[in-house]
Amino acid sequence: MTFRRPFSKGRRRGDRARRLWVLAAVLSLVGLFSLRYRLIWVVGDSMLPTYASGNLLVVDRWAYHRSVPGRGDVVVARHQADWMVKRVVGLPGELIAVRDGQVQVDGVSVPEWHPVREGSLQIEPGRLPADRYALLGDNRELPPDALVHAVVHRDRLMGRVVFPARSSISPAKESRNLPSERIAQGTGGAGAPPERGS
Repeated sequence: MTFRRPFSKGRRRGDRARRLWVLAAVLSLVGLFSLRYRLIWVVGDSMLPTYASGNLLVVDRWAYHRSVPGRGDVVVARHQADWMVKRVVGLPGELIAVRDGQVQVDGVSVPEWHPVREGSLQIEPGRLPADRYALLGDNRELPPDALVHAVVHRDRLMGRVVFPARSSISPAKESRNLPSERIAQGTGGAGAPPERGS
């Protein structure tokens, strides 16, 4: 006959302390993640074929604390009363236009190394003021009065998309259209940076 030695009180305390440390570490990681990153739903078709409505994206809110947005970055930005997921196509000081769905910078077509849904989108030339960025969706089939492009101040950029997470859940219907005839007419405001992403 064998006897199992009962656990000592000291060992039980040690196990409990380890579990508390693990829990504290997990909560700390979750807290740090929520401070830096935010999950954002894609709403609408302006970013097809790159992202579809219902996709879930991870946005780095610290991406531009020590760097500037670059052409080709996919960002989440505040424009008027709307949050939008768009690609940076124009930088401050540049003359931006769109001809038959092709982005032109200072009168020269620029190559785009990401998927684009080709279309006949036309946007008249406009020069970007200081600290303003031209944002455009990858879907060039949409008309120019749809929620497909905007000009925003740098302070209105929530952050850069760093990871897509696919999902089949569809969010609410896309918000109102933003009428605009020239890509450099809207300023996107220069108020305080956005504090939330949904």
